[in-house]
Amino acid sequence: MDKADETAWTPESFEAAERSLLAEEEAEAAYQARQRAREAAEDAWVDHVVAEQEALAAARQARDAATAPAVPSAPPGVAGCADGGAAAKGAALAAADWERWELALAPLGLGLVPSGELGGGGRGLAATRGFARGEVILRASPTAFVVNDANLRECCHHCLARHRKLLGCSACGCARYCSVEHQRAAWPEHKAEYDPAAGADALSAPAIG
Repeated sequence: MDKADETAWTPESFEAAERSLLAEEEAEAAYQARQRAREAAEDAWVDHVVAEQEALAAARQARDAATAPAVPSAPPGVAGCADGGAAAKGAALAAADWERWELALAPLGLGLVPSGELGGGGRGLAATRGFARGEVILRASPTAFVVNDANLRECCHHCLARHRKLLGCSACGCARYCSVEHQRAAWPEHKAEYDPAAGADALSAPAIG
């Protein structure tokens, strides 16, 4: 240790360093407390929404039980049957499915539209309130997606973001990821995507007809 290092620290500088460290620890503790409070508030909000939906469902069930005919009523486009057989059971299931969709969509300001009322095709969605310009109406994760051949080595195969440097999958030699975290997150599904004996050729984007 040279002379400069020996004389760099004084009792005052040690005390200042301790105060700085203590302030950092207090700031971190305060941040963690805010995080816990935010998570608790989010959990409370979710619980509140779920409770409201359950109460709405219970009220509808009570109302339907008081006014229901012998055969459960079906949603628009599904005919009820009085023979008590498979057709009646199917109509009841369709009615329950319709109600679940309505309950899920109601908080979003959306409602189901019966088949045929939108100019053909199956069921559709209709707004039940006004929406501001640019407002997100509905967000859903894709059921499935694949990176096409042109972007196999340029886009993360988990988040689809484009990166200059990607981590390659050592198992197949084809899949690429922008981070170790995304590689780990993708592995449960990725390991079932390819045949190890086929190598990278098995991961080429399929044609969808």
